[in-house]
Amino acid sequence: MKRFMILISLCAGILASFASAQAGTPQQLTDAQLADLVAKVQNMPASKLDKNLPSGRLVDWLQAQGGPGARIAWDFRTTAGTHPPDSMPNYVEAVATLKKDQSFMVSIEVGKDERRPSFHSGWVIIGRNNYIELERLSDLPGAMANLDKANERSSHTEAKNEK
Repeated sequence: MKRFMILISLCAGILASFASAQAGTPQQLTDAQLADLVAKVQNMPASKLDKNLPSGRLVDWLQAQGGPGARIAWDFRTTAGTHPPDSMPNYVEAVATLKKDQSFMVSIEVGKDERRPSFHSGWVIIGRNNYIELERLSDLPGAMANLDKANERSSHTEAKNEK
């Protein structure tokens, strides 16, 4: 439960940061270079991050997982200034908002060699009480199917309660 609360707090902080402050950036990169780095991650083949995924663009694959109504916010995140220095990788993050209290987040590590990004972390939030942690990016479709099942159960429960 404690791990879940930390995860929810982290997710809430990430989502809030999109609406308020911009993430700190390494001093050696300009805004244009950061935008270019995010665009490179968006346009890379999904299969580059997970051999079980199609070779289409990552941005298109993630949008398909979220569905036509999903809003996906992309941002570069840096760990510059963390202690110890370089203890965590820099990453490009995609946060998809699906419906109230439902979202997924995927982080793509972009280390010193930006030509070799890798899947860093991800999870799916189902309401306030459940989350599914992703070990591989190819786990996202299954997690989204579980989200759909949870929505169906919730809808049936609400319908029964209305009767």
